[in-house]
Amino acid sequence: MENQGRSSPDRRPSLELECTMPEIQPLKQRQPKFNWLVVDFACLLGVGLTCLLFKLVAVPYHRGFYCDDDSINKPYKHSTVPSSVLYSVGFALAYLVISVTEWCHERNDKRSGKRCEGVPFKIGPLQLNSLLVRLCSLFVSFAFGGLTTIFVTDIGKYTVGRLRPHFLSICKAPSFVFMNCSHTYILDDVCTGDPSLLREGRLSFPSGHASFSGTIWSKVLINVKS
Repeated sequence: MENQGRSSPDRRPSLELECTMPEIQPLKQRQPKFNWLVVDFACLLGVGLTCLLFKLVAVPYHRGFYCDDDSINKPYKHSTVPSSVLYSVGFALAYLVISVTEWCHERNDKRSGKRCEGVPFKIGPLQLNSLLVRLCSLFVSFAFGGLTTIFVTDIGKYTVGRLRPHFLSICKAPSFVFMNCSHTYILDDVCTGDPSLLREGRLSFPSGHASFSGTIWSKVLINVKS
């Protein structure tokens, strides 16, 4: 009886669970909109024009100086790396590194299947593939960051008015200013030198070369690592 009451393992009903996983579709990027591009370039143009106005219109703070200050009595020498060369070479090299890095990422992702399906960007007859769209976005954001750095640095320069080490050599003040000099603090505008050199002579701090170089190459390293 006990043997009959027990159900045989072979007679147990078997339940088969069928799990159907939906087919995973590759991610598809949204179509980039033209107004996004307009807003990005408008922001870039706004910061660029502001930097240009600083260079053309803004007047640095006129700080006084001691007539016997050795820290600003160095001989005048032309800049080893002019700002124009720094900006052009910095942006060109950064764009080259970004382009090569993104192209390598594109190839690796296509081989591994990680890259989602891109949507081309169309402006009339012009059509850009996903790589070019991404590069344009990186270039604009990169340029915006660089110009913002220049803008913030210029605010500091024109507000502080720190004198450059060669200021006295380009000041060319009359000889009576330095006669019987006993640590006299001069507030009057006694300089008679070239106005453009005197203007640049009051823009020593913060360093534009250091701030721009640090910002540009930190962004490049972040892009390469990502």
